[in-house]
Amino acid sequence: MEEPGFWDDPEVSQQVMKELKGLQDSVKEIEKLYSDYEDMMLLIEMSEEEDSEETAEEIGRITDRGVTSLEGMGTYTKSKRNVLLCACSKSEAYLVKNAVYQVDDSAFVMFTETSEVLGEGFKESLDEL
Repeated sequence: MEEPGFWDDPEVSQQVMKELKGLQDSVKEIEKLYSDYEDMMLLIEMSEEEDSEETAEEIGRITDRGVTSLEGMGTYTKSKRNVLLCACSKSEAYLVKNAVYQVDDSAFVMFTETSEVLGEGFKESLDEL
């Protein structure tokens, strides 16, 4: 575009500009998908009941993320556990893991990817997709 004579042929310059716009739109879409991907990391942490509330508070303190607690049972050990769920970005996963292990160094922690998270703090509805 800065080359001498670029704008001399309007048809060619318009075609190049159209291609440039298409590429820029593609890059924006890829960047949005990558950003959404980072936001979809999901932490699942199983903790002894007495540690789960403290663990959830520590995750919230360090990451400013909410935590959902579910009752569960380990089928291997037959012991009741609370399962904590926390949706976080990939870059926050390290902070969440550290928060968990500061409270319970024997916690069972699993990170998994999810395709989307709907609700407060994330996409509010299908309209935003």
